[in-house]
Amino acid sequence: MQKSASKNSALENWPESEGADFVLCYGLLYHVENPVQILRKLAALRRKAIGIETQVLPFQIAGSLEDGNYMWQRDLTGIFGLCKDYSDTKEGGLTDVALVPSRDALVFLLKEVGFKEINFYQPEPDDYEQFVRRSRVIVFAVK
Repeated sequence: MQKSASKNSALENWPESEGADFVLCYGLLYHVENPVQILRKLAALRRKAIGIETQVLPFQIAGSLEDGNYMWQRDLTGIFGLCKDYSDTKEGGLTDVALVPSRDALVFLLKEVGFKEINFYQPEPDDYEQFVRRSRVIVFAVK
């Protein structure tokens, strides 16, 4: 995929005509204010599959959430952690606010944006320590 926009442009602004069969999102998702919008854009840019490497929260949250009345409930699947980012460094995002997804939130959103098959890399004991501890994941998803 060739990006015709400027070097520092936001992914959200990339035209969908810039798409490819496979899209790789490496180390980005936890540096953005709107990971839902980013996943929607990535889904629009990919024709077949996507690879995502991202930091994830160590929490698993599931349950019900009132929807305007205690009798009306919606399923709660996953969470996001709000944290300060560092836009003034090359490792940071474009802004100073970021949302880090839980693994469950990532799976939920991938399904919501149209991915049918979602597979997580299973780390080996001698892999990078964040992969081994499951605080960082690699996921491969197919349309």
